[in-house]
Amino acid sequence: EVKCMVISVDKEKGRISLSTKTLEPEPGDMLKDARKVFDSAEEMAARYHKRLEEERKAAAEVADDIVSSLDIAALDDLE
Repeated sequence: EVKCMVISVDKEKGRISLSTKTLEPEPGDMLKDARKVFDSAEEMAARYHKRLEEERKAAAEVADDIVSSLDIAALDDLE
């Protein structure tokens, strides 16, 4: 049994990229104690997905702020 994260999917070539890096509590844990990494894999995957979602929300907020700033600037130009 192998536990890993799917990093990317290339449907055209029929390939997927897998990684155990995001499942490691500390870098190099897979080399030191693979069982420890596999035992905590679900928890680490959940943390990874939570962090990704937080980063997406933050990026969306920044994008919204930029669009709002541009909208205000466009309105100022109309006056």
